Amino acid sequence: MLPYQEDWADNTTVTGMSDLMTPSKPLNRENLEVGWRWYCQRYLGQFLVALLSVLAFLSPIIMVLLPRMEWMGLRNSQLKCEVECDGLLISFSFKLFILAVGSWAVFYRKPRATLPRVHLFRALISLLLLLFLTAFWLFYAVRLVEQRRKIQYSALVRYSSSFLDSLLGLHYLALLLLELRHQGQPQFWIKVVRSPDGESRSLPLGKLEIQRAAAMVLEMYYTQFPIYNPYLEQIPAKRGGRENYKYYDVDGLGNMADRGGSRVSSPVYGLAGGLSKKELSHNERFYEEYEYERRLKKRRAKLITATEEAFAHIKRMPTDHMKGPSSPLDSYEAAQSIFPSLARPLQKYLRITRQQPRHTMDSILAHLATSIMYDMAPKAFLEKYLVNSPVLQTEQEQLEVQPWALVSEVLLSRGIEAGTVFQLRQGEVLLLCEVIALPHFTIKEQVLNLAHNKFVIKANNESPV
Repeated sequence: MLPYQEDWADNTTVTGMSDLMTPSKPLNRENLEVGWRWYCQRYLGQFLVALLSVLAFLSPIIMVLLPRMEWMGLRNSQLKCEVECDGLLISFSFKLFILAVGSWAVFYRKPRATLPRVHLFRALISLLLLLFLTAFWLFYAVRLVEQRRKIQYSALVRYSSSFLDSLLGLHYLALLLLELRHQGQPQFWIKVVRSPDGESRSLPLGKLEIQRAAAMVLEMYYTQFPIYNPYLEQIPAKRGGRENYKYYDVDGLGNMADRGGSRVSSPVYGLAGGLSKKELSHNERFYEEYEYERRLKKRRAKLITATEEAFAHIKRMPTDHMKGPSSPLDSYEAAQSIFPSLARPLQKYLRITRQQPRHTMDSILAHLATSIMYDMAPKAFLEKYLVNSPVLQTEQEQLEVQPWALVSEVLLSRGIEAGTVFQLRQGEVLLLCEVIALPHFTIKEQVLNLAHNKFVIKANNESPV
């Protein structure tokens, strides 16, 4: 049933265990086509916005320094800077510093999502920035050329300072549209249902575009949803108290395998991962799920007991307190020494929970060594295998780029409204998102009448009072 199995519990020794490990296969997902188009879609918009921002930040400085150049040919009488001009330069420096720190603190970060459509508010801010640059530089060049013989340096400083004031106002507008608007008062509630296992979560959101809402849904999915295990839905069917198995000859011995050779058994399944029998009735499904839950609890209890017994054999002791010829062990060697005692219960638990593709022996040993190094309790070590959330806990999902497809009947750049439905797809994982408007709450004050705050006890024959 599973594409990957390893029998390290049956062959575990103190040394040489890494030779038995087989790399696990990743879960199925859409192939990400990485090419020049993908890089352009991801980085071109960021590069253009960053280029405009740098040009806008350097423009006031250039406007102030340009008249000081010798090739401009301005006279000394035009370059005089009085007290008012000095004050403008000091204010100019502080405004420039505030703009630099504010831009770095608010906008200098790596975007978490590459959206299929243009972000309208970001495009609007970029367009305004381009208009500011063009307009101010155009008037600056015209004034500098036409009035070169009579223009004063203090006037150019005031002009540059007004340009810097406009940039600060645009920075404030970008802060309102790009940041505070997304963190405003929640207006909608999005219900997210995952197919095929039916897990669901909800997320309150404000007024956002559909593509921005999809990005926030994915953030919630990777941090709050449990791990999707496609093999957990396939519970082996039992007939007459025994599982229905098909046998495979793995040693190539033919009929000799039937006389004591090695054979591997695997449950028989039908098409689309279903069982190779008729559709289960509700009664059969109930007893199969009940039997599975009983076996799961039993193996979980055995695993916890075996882990606690294994951890009881380890004791931290400083090197100067060592007595006798015994040599101390580091955390990884200690993990190798106690691993055989808990390997079989752990493998049985991973098999029944269908987690073999996610955990290799080397990764388990590394996690065990880390738990021993930091004096973690046995249940703290088992948390990685007993708790199946969030999605990012599994190593197969810890990728730099996660490709998803967004499906919507409405244009993705439009805002979400009550009744909006969109879907996110990645391989066989489908996230159906339904937007529901939060109601208006009417709250009225009700005064407590203290005069009615008196009580009497009704006694009867059967009352103990």
